[in-house]
Amino acid sequence: AMAASNHNVIYAGTGEGFNNVDQIDGSGIWKSTDRGVTWVQVPGSANNPDLQNITRLIIDPTDENTLLVSATPGFYYNSSNPANASGIFRSTDGGATWTKVYDSGVFSVEHLIANPENFNTQYATINSVGVVKSTDGGLTWSDASNGIGPVQRMEIAIAPTDTNTLYLSAEGGPTGSILYISDDGGNNWF
Repeated sequence: AMAASNHNVIYAGTGEGFNNVDQIDGSGIWKSTDRGVTWVQVPGSANNPDLQNITRLIIDPTDENTLLVSATPGFYYNSSNPANASGIFRSTDGGATWTKVYDSGVFSVEHLIANPENFNTQYATINSVGVVKSTDGGLTWSDASNGIGPVQRMEIAIAPTDTNTLYLSAEGGPTGSILYISDDGGNNWF
């Protein structure tokens, strides 16, 4: 992800956080301050099993140092220590320190997006659970799954023409996969 406020700054998350049997664990988050010519590992993610596998990363468009990631612990680490759960982590200092702002327990947080018109509104998908929403820049999260049936992996998108319209593609619906739409900012899905 490239910082909209400073195109010299790019963050890259590593690893596969989807708990597939051939998963390759990552090495946290890497950062470039020269448009990708050189990279350094973000100190707060180095040797941090909670941030080993980054599934998504978003950056505040007005502040290159405020970012959120959805992450899962390493595949083998997670199975040996279920206390370390998937979640959403937030940093306001370019990744030097992280705060876990959402804990999804044993279910993987797999997708994380921000409203392109208002970074304070964010959505994340939780495998086998549903969608959570934040309206305060990722500090707090609440359930936004009304109408979503039993599904597993989900990907979410925001319509660029109307940011209250959301699309959710999901694996595991009645026919093997299913598409949900919300026209009220994730309050209800059909």
